[in-house]
Amino acid sequence: MAPYFPASRYSEFQNAHKICGVSNIQKIMAMAAPDQRQAAAESILTEGNAWKVIDTISCNEAIKLIGSNIKLYKQYLKEMALHVSLKTCRFLKSSTTFLASIGFFPLSFPIPISLFGHFHLFLEQK
Repeated sequence: MAPYFPASRYSEFQNAHKICGVSNIQKIMAMAAPDQRQAAAESILTEGNAWKVIDTISCNEAIKLIGSNIKLYKQYLKEMALHVSLKTCRFLKSSTTFLASIGFFPLSFPIPISLFGHFHLFLEQK
């Protein structure tokens, strides 16, 4: 196991040892295909490190932390979706104006609102 768990990562191995036990780590490594053993070792070490962090806080705190991260990422995704939608609307408006200026289609060419749910926000900004 030494090639997969070097002495430089001893503290990480100790974390994994507390969670799994050496015999279970050996079983996991034996079950892994030779070309997958390094990945298995990394996974075991990562799991041990994760449990060490979680061990320092209660389960409720961990759940609250994860919940707040989910809220944060949902808000971020919502803001990014709005940003992309507004960029798309600006692009369509400029493209429509350009194409109309070269006679490709009339300026009254309709852009379907259903395709871009936030198009009304773009119009309100002008």
